[in-house]
Amino acid sequence: MARRVGFGSKKESVAEAHLDTFRERSRAQALGRRPAPKVQRQWIPIIFLIFWLSGWSAGMAFALLTALKGGEVFLWVWLFFAAFGWAAAAISLIKLLKGTPIDD
Repeated sequence: MARRVGFGSKKESVAEAHLDTFRERSRAQALGRRPAPKVQRQWIPIIFLIFWLSGWSAGMAFALLTALKGGEVFLWVWLFFAAFGWAAAAISLIKLLKGTPIDD
């Protein structure tokens, strides 16, 4: 039997405490609201991706300028795939900033 800490002497079982939590979640879902998840940001990957994307952007800009001056076909293909990689890294950074898992 668990005992509630605070004012009064009302005793509540663990099962009743879980039932109260379940009821609160059910009410929130019935009203169309989802309980706000606890946001946990991972700052080391965020800082790393900011620097990584900065360098990647500079490399892509240099490659684009070189390709526009008469680069080979390989450079255009590289730029095409580099743009997809840049977008994937940018999406990962946005998800990390929001606090959502990257693999969602």
